Amino acid sequence: MPSLSDDRQAEYLVALYLKLGIREVLLSAYENRTVSGIDAPFSWFNRNDFYKEIDEISFSEYAHRFLMPELQQAAKTPEGAAMLQIKPGENVSYEKLVYLSSLRSLETTLRSSPDIRVIHTIDDFLINAQDIQFLDSALKDHIAWFNVGGHCGEFYLKPFQQMVLDAANKTW
Repeated sequence: MPSLSDDRQAEYLVALYLKLGIREVLLSAYENRTVSGIDAPFSWFNRNDFYKEIDEISFSEYAHRFLMPELQQAAKTPEGAAMLQIKPGENVSYEKLVYLSSLRSLETTLRSSPDIRVIHTIDDFLINAQDIQFLDSALKDHIAWFNVGGHCGEFYLKPFQQMVLDAANKTW
């Protein structure tokens, strides 16, 4: 089991990775002129102020300022509403976005798809005891647990590699 400092380091690295992901999404949207509300100019030779501005945007602010308006537009179409699990034209709440981003929103698919296989570790800091119970309940014999590895640390284990091959070959 990783020490607390290892968990904190891993949590920091995951948060940094997600934060850099938001940076890249906003940069791409800005370059394609599909996002407004960013005041700093951007050019190849002058981008520090731009990065400084977008790096100050939190996950919550990103969701409210940029993602929610896009989802409200998508909700106006039958396809977008179906994706969002709402009626066409219905308002999309922030709480709905959080739910749709959660593992629980996939429950019907996890329970009903015979082809889904999950190989996970009990000591992954991104999940808790409730997540483990949920996955066990939803996936039944379609989930395998390793007791070590943390987040993606089990990839080097031969039993893990064999399970991936078995899942790919549909022998598990």
